[in-house]
Amino acid sequence: MSDFRFDQCRSASTVWETKPRKLWVKEAINAAVPVIAVPLFSDQSKNALLAEHHGFGLILQKNDLSVETISDALKKITSDTRYATAVKTLSKMVNNKPVSAAHLLVKWSEFVAEFKTLENLEPAGNKLNFFQYYSLDLCLRMTITTFKSKKPKFE
Repeated sequence: MSDFRFDQCRSASTVWETKPRKLWVKEAINAAVPVIAVPLFSDQSKNALLAEHHGFGLILQKNDLSVETISDALKKITSDTRYATAVKTLSKMVNNKPVSAAHLLVKWSEFVAEFKTLENLEPAGNKLNFFQYYSLDLCLRMTITTFKSKKPKFE
């Protein structure tokens, strides 16, 4: 049995244990909190790997969950300063971006007001016809190919 005690955590925001949903990485970085991720399905594994790759998270697999693994992960993430340092650095980077979102909005609004629409900024999908947009041409071609192919004869 592990000797980790929850009162060793200095505050509730010392570490997050969560399933890594879509905006989870952004929330963790903004809060500058290291994480313990338990991916269950969909893109959660990718998000958990992202946290682990950038050094601010640990991954626990749902099949391996036990009191020992959770307590070892909590002990590791609270005692190893690399996790806190990595997430604090990322948080500073995100919060001190060279160009803010508000500044970009103003610049692009001025750009569009001056030049109206530019063909090179329009997505290529705008010029597709109905059949191409919904890939009906490919579906039709695949259907014809499937039904025209020789079927094996069973004797």
